[in-house]
Amino acid sequence: MAEAKQILPQVTGVELAFNQAPKTLEIAGLVIDAVRIPHAGWPGRSQIDNLVFRVTLKNQGASVTVMHMGDADPDEEHYLPYKDHWQKRISDKALSPYWFYSSAEGRNILADILNVKKSIGIHVPIEIPNHLKSSSEDYFSKPGEMRNIDKPHKHRMYIYILFYPEFR
Repeated sequence: MAEAKQILPQVTGVELAFNQAPKTLEIAGLVIDAVRIPHAGWPGRSQIDNLVFRVTLKNQGASVTVMHMGDADPDEEHYLPYKDHWQKRISDKALSPYWFYSSAEGRNILADILNVKKSIGIHVPIEIPNHLKSSSEDYFSKPGEMRNIDKPHKHRMYIYILFYPEFR
């Protein structure tokens, strides 16, 4: 993968051990928080790393914050130790695994613990689950879908999800 070597100087790696304190990086006008949260299926998948990233873009006195949860497990015990961290900054949008919508505990994690205004379900299978279809929750299910993240008149950010057929 020769193309990957070209961007390697721009990549900043983040490693976190289980139960390690969150890491915060500031890079090119972005504030990036990383927290290790177990992969869905925990403890059976405890050997698989999963990081939740919260990225804040600061611009002209305003900011917008987006969270990407990866394949996070929807168990409150993973999030409560970091509740103070999550409460320091509201996430305008969170890209959360769609399975968080399946339980009151998952929805509580998003709204009350993670401090998320609005979430968008990700990792939705090709055959969309009926409970998701019949819900009022927002989710990505088609290649190329976009969502607008509006903040009052300072700047606009878009979420654009690419689907790679080989991963579906």
